Amino acid sequence: MAFSFYIRIPFTSDGSFFGPGVNELLHNIDTAKSLSAAANMMGMSYSKAWKIIHVAEKKLGYPLTVKSIGGAAGGGSSLTEKGRSFMERYDAFVADSYKAVEACFQRYFPEAQQ
Repeated sequence: MAFSFYIRIPFTSDGSFFGPGVNELLHNIDTAKSLSAAANMMGMSYSKAWKIIHVAEKKLGYPLTVKSIGGAAGGGSSLTEKGRSFMERYDAFVADSYKAVEACFQRYFPEAQQ
């Protein structure tokens, strides 16, 4: 009987404000250099993506992204230094947490490996 576990690690403060979805959005912004394109990659509207980022920024007290307006190359979005650091630290925290939970899972549910 093989089975596994799933963990979701959101940060909360009067409701969840940063978790796997917000982190994915930041990764997509970093890749696409655009909030609109990042939202599209996740099948969400620009306005929803903007609201998600805005709530996280408000709770954290600093901007995660910076917007550039128009010009010859067009506009776009990128991560701030603090935004990139937070995303990378969240990635590391989740990876370490997953390893710790995996060890506990194997200890308490050895039959899951069969």
